[in-house]
Amino acid sequence: MRAQTTERLPVGGGWVFEPKYDGYRVRAGVTGGVARLVSRRGTVLTGLFPEVAGAVAEQLGDGTEVDAELVVYRDGRLSFDALQQRMAGGPRRAGASARSDPATLMVFDLLAERGSATVAEPWTRRRSRLEQLATGWRPPVQLTPFAREVEEAAAWMEALAPMGIEGVVAKRAAARYGAAGSWLKVKHRETLEGVVGAVVGPLERPEALVVGRWDDGELTILGRAPLTPRQAEQVAPLLSAPRSPHPWPDRIRSAHFGGDPVAITHAEPEVLVEVLADTAESGGRRRHPLRFLRARLD
Repeated sequence: MRAQTTERLPVGGGWVFEPKYDGYRVRAGVTGGVARLVSRRGTVLTGLFPEVAGAVAEQLGDGTEVDAELVVYRDGRLSFDALQQRMAGGPRRAGASARSDPATLMVFDLLAERGSATVAEPWTRRRSRLEQLATGWRPPVQLTPFAREVEEAAAWMEALAPMGIEGVVAKRAAARYGAAGSWLKVKHRETLEGVVGAVVGPLERPEALVVGRWDDGELTILGRAPLTPRQAEQVAPLLSAPRSPHPWPDRIRSAHFGGDPVAITHAEPEVLVEVLADTAESGGRRRHPLRFLRARLD
């Protein structure tokens, strides 16, 4: 089940709200006493997270399957970098990684119980059954909280953002699992400032800005901000070629921008811009595209 992106929390009756975690979406289940963790893309993660798999096998019960998010808490916030490092470490280092960066399974939906599918039931019934199951759970398996009031969900958006909570998922309480339009996700966004260190495309007709920030005298990449044609016309006259050697490479790695490596055109890092960014980050860079707001000519 995928949530549709929207800009505002829905109002009116019939909605419930859950935190949106910055982690790996997984289906976790037990068959014949053996646990299995599978990512949204079908990757088997069982051997990479043995502490979670063991807890799932022990606590969920045979024939039970849940929808959940794998997260790692590090340095005061959810860390997507820690998850990536655990993936890169592979099964051989999984035991040591589980001790140094233990993962938690935040469960938010019930797909099957004792071999019987529950997806046709409304969210309210699935949640009630999930809460009954969760009475015997203990970390690293945890039940996600929910709110019934949009005001509480809005407060979560602000209060939990520093912990790496990306936003809120709104769900129709009466909907079956998989019903179109019954899950909506609203991301928390913050306004940031940075300098244009490069662009995608030529300086005269930029397609996107590559925004950076100064960190101890080093210009680091914050993220990419796509431009509309009108925004490109506004920004292009402000840009100029570098007057000294530029610290960035000519191509940006795909890990930072998605897809294949992207060629960039360097700019003199002197144009300050204001952008909107969500909370998802990796290595200090925002994983999702920024939204260009304006150039700070003042």
